[in-house]
This record gives sequence, C-alpha cells and structure tokens, in this order.
Amino acid sequence: MHPTAAYTKGVKELRPDWKDFLALVLALYSLLLPPLLAIFGALFLFLLLVRVLL
Repeated sequence: MHPTAAYTKGVKELRPDWKDFLALVLALYSLLLPPLLAIFGALFLFLLLVRVLL
C-alpha cells in the first residue's frame, strides 16, 4: 500500500468548480486591471497632446 493511501482513503479527489474558476478570474482581473488602465491612460494622454499640439 502506498504511504499516502491511508490519508486519502475515503476522501474524494478535489476538483475545481465554478467558484474556484470565478475566484481565479477575479484575481487575474484585479492584478491586470491597474497596469492596463495606466497604459491606456498614458496612451490617451499622449494622443490628446499630439492632437492639441499639432
């Protein structure tokens, strides 16, 4: 018998469900949103300055 078989006996295998997927999506969203907003904001300001100055 495998040494860890005694610990996992009677415990069903953990599988991700929709809540785990939603948590992953929200975590990625919260990590990626600030840099994306900064990049798009800088691009918007640059284009605005180019349009005003030219």
